Amino acid sequence: MGKGVREIKNTVLGISIILITITLFVLINSIVQVLETRFMLQADLTQNEITALSEQTIQVLESLDSPVMIYTLFRTDQTNRSEIKLLARIQRLIDQYAFASNNVHVSNIDPRFNPAFAQQFDEQGRGIEENSVIVTNENRTSFSVFAPAELFVWDEMNYPQGIIAEQRITTAISYIQTGMSLRIRLLQGHNEPTINELTHLLQTFSFSIPDVTPYNLITDANELDPNYDILVIINPQHDLNETEMQRINTFIDGGGKILACFEPNFNQELANFRSLFKRFTVELGDNCIHEGDAGWYYQHQLNLVPDLIPIPLLIQPLIDSNIRPVMPFARSVHVPQTLEIEGIAALPLLQSSHTSYAKTNQDEIGMPKAPDDQQGPFTLAVAAYIDQGRGVDGNAKLVLFGNSMFLTDASLLNVPGNFSLVLNSISWLASREHAISILPKFIGSYPFYLPSDSALTELMVILFTLPVIVVVIGIVIYFRRKRL
Repeated sequence: MGKGVREIKNTVLGISIILITITLFVLINSIVQVLETRFMLQADLTQNEITALSEQTIQVLESLDSPVMIYTLFRTDQTNRSEIKLLARIQRLIDQYAFASNNVHVSNIDPRFNPAFAQQFDEQGRGIEENSVIVTNENRTSFSVFAPAELFVWDEMNYPQGIIAEQRITTAISYIQTGMSLRIRLLQGHNEPTINELTHLLQTFSFSIPDVTPYNLITDANELDPNYDILVIINPQHDLNETEMQRINTFIDGGGKILACFEPNFNQELANFRSLFKRFTVELGDNCIHEGDAGWYYQHQLNLVPDLIPIPLLIQPLIDSNIRPVMPFARSVHVPQTLEIEGIAALPLLQSSHTSYAKTNQDEIGMPKAPDDQQGPFTLAVAAYIDQGRGVDGNAKLVLFGNSMFLTDASLLNVPGNFSLVLNSISWLASREHAISILPKFIGSYPFYLPSDSALTELMVILFTLPVIVVVIGIVIYFRRKRL
């Protein structure tokens, strides 16, 4: 009889321990979820911290002096698992804005129950998609609307490659605060790629500045405005005439900003373009750079993977993110040995290796190094400015690349280093330093990610709570049986 009583007691003890364990698990889960909601305690273990805000965004939010509203138009009855996962990441990112600043207020408006809400932000009457994000001021007089497709970087197979939502939202908040609306003017009239041939590039520009239009120096009567316009020059085949030259010089004199990209060209002198760059003390080389070290090129010696010069606002973010650009078919850009001359500064951005060499004859491109080939390293891109005594925003600025394929070829533009370099260049020219290092959060091949609803809970339970409970139960049972 005594043995039967002991067995009953042990059974009751075992059941009690199991019930206590389940109760503790539920209690810990409830407490942590409350703490997560109240204090935004989260665990983002993705490689690129997809749901974490950058330091630049934090600085923008700390400077807010008026309320900003962020509305999401997410349906609460989503059934597509992939879509739910992507939108959950966007929602968590947006929630971080509200937690970081008392001036940011986040609300989800389910379009099923309030279909008329979005109409007030639909100025062109085209309709606003479900799952869009709206950023607006308190009285809704200044706003930006982002369709769900605009929150991600897409590859050629129409698969989301990365998240660009932070770049979008932070830029919109900055615009609401400052009222500054910049424009990109794409130079035409010199046999450059047309605006229709640069769809992917224009989409990339729109992550920072959505207003992109072609500009012809002969036919467009409106002058370039140094306060609002960024002139983009992509691989022209014909030179400027004197009238065009004068208009650009006037633009530079007023503090204009220029992004220019030139591939090797052995047939055209382009003297007037060159004279513009000489104003910034830089010059295009008449060559094509080859890499001699396989560690410095991708697949072919003409596809350069250059060294990054740690310029804080332009290149350092790429170094911090451990990403590098690919520069195919590039020419050198010469900079003076003295970086600053009479208020004009030129800073190298990208550089080839010491084993690189330059071919100056078009017929020799792709051939091995010859004794008379110039030896590297070579500067492949430069950022320059002319201090005109108007402060940083009033300086004339130039970003010059000895290559254009890295941003005209869609597959190359999707390389994270190239994509980020384009955005950084535009943002530096625009003097929007807070947006420069907000790089896309590339998703990659499904890195380890904890769902937003229970991230910290699962982390604690899996790594700490359950092992501790199992050990405690084992010790209790061991000593209990030892006494019997």
